[in-house]
Amino acid sequence: MKYLDRYANNLLQAAKQLEVTAELSHTQSLIFESSNELGVLQVMIISSDDGNLLRPFHSQHHDAITGTSREFVTVDYKERLSSAILAASTVISHALGKLINKGAHVSNGLPIIYHTVNISEVDLTFEGGLASIVYNPLVHKQTTWVRIPVSESTNYKVYDFEGKEVPKVSHVPINSKVKSMVGHHRSISYELVFSAKLPALGYTTFFVVKSGSGLSQNKRPIAVNAEQELVMKGKNVELVLDGKTGKVKHLVKGGKVHRLGQSFHYYPSKGTSSSYEFCPSGGSVDLSDYSSSVVSAVQYDGFAEVTQQVNGWIWQTVRLYEDKEYAEFDWIIGPVAEQPDIGKDVITRFETDLDTRKTFWTDANGRQDVSRVLLQFLYPLISSSLTPCRLNGYAMKNRESVTARTTPSPTTTTQSPQEPF
Repeated sequence: MKYLDRYANNLLQAAKQLEVTAELSHTQSLIFESSNELGVLQVMIISSDDGNLLRPFHSQHHDAITGTSREFVTVDYKERLSSAILAASTVISHALGKLINKGAHVSNGLPIIYHTVNISEVDLTFEGGLASIVYNPLVHKQTTWVRIPVSESTNYKVYDFEGKEVPKVSHVPINSKVKSMVGHHRSISYELVFSAKLPALGYTTFFVVKSGSGLSQNKRPIAVNAEQELVMKGKNVELVLDGKTGKVKHLVKGGKVHRLGQSFHYYPSKGTSSSYEFCPSGGSVDLSDYSSSVVSAVQYDGFAEVTQQVNGWIWQTVRLYEDKEYAEFDWIIGPVAEQPDIGKDVITRFETDLDTRKTFWTDANGRQDVSRVLLQFLYPLISSSLTPCRLNGYAMKNRESVTARTTPSPTTTTQSPQEPF
């Protein structure tokens, strides 16, 4: 839910920028609709003549975004977020269409935004090629990695807007867990992955064309070392995993080794939750004793991927990029194994030996991250009433940080000062 909220909010901010850049005059109602459904409007619009409210607006539903609401409230909030995404996407599509076709004698139509590309639920036609637009809403230049799903094990070439071929384009197979998900397009089997340089507050276009039959293999397996470990390397950072299970063992940054562990848990609940609590029936159930196994460990051009199967309903892919100083954890959970009359709130937990000075960062209702300081002296007063909370968090120590970049947000729990975040 928090990822969906953050995603919708990002689209709204991009839509506002592009509406101004493209000088659109007919999309203000869509911006209002998206803002309204997201609950980001701060003031009420009132007629200055008679004081009557012109338009109602909705504030963000706190229980829905924090996961403490009942299911029908959550479903309603998802519908509101979907409306916000659709409205913002319409503005973005019209804005980019106008900017792209500016000066052209024949319109090329409006761009299509695929929101379910993470499960490859797309229907792309490559007859004559495909144009992919990547927009950067930030005020500085950045380099990002682009993933485009393709339907055939055929060679593809990618060209930038100047007609130059993009080097180091990898064909990455989609794992079987994603393929088994509801909505996955059956014909999609691979992703084209490449690095893209984006201008500040601007966009760039890439063109994808077929280049013959057969599939070039620009990859190699990551070998297990003498200690039975898999070593993944990024920019000034290394991640060491168990060669058999794929579990994280430690992180090496700047030549310094830090203990880093990851585990999956769930909080069981019984009965029907009220409007303001999850109703856990005890502590978290540790899934770290699972019989995990490495599905694949591959080094591509510019990045490495290790995919592991945690159990029958949890898969995870860990990535490191040669130009990024972080590790990316991308997990798939579900369908969750059912037990009679027991609900499960699944979390992942990261443990590290960093001295964070009781400081960590969490999201503010699914949006910007804010600094938190653990007030240990308050625990004797409130420990009896502590309940699990849904938030993403990562520890900080000066410039050294453990950052989880995931979909959805990683989860930490407030249990005790001794329990790791």
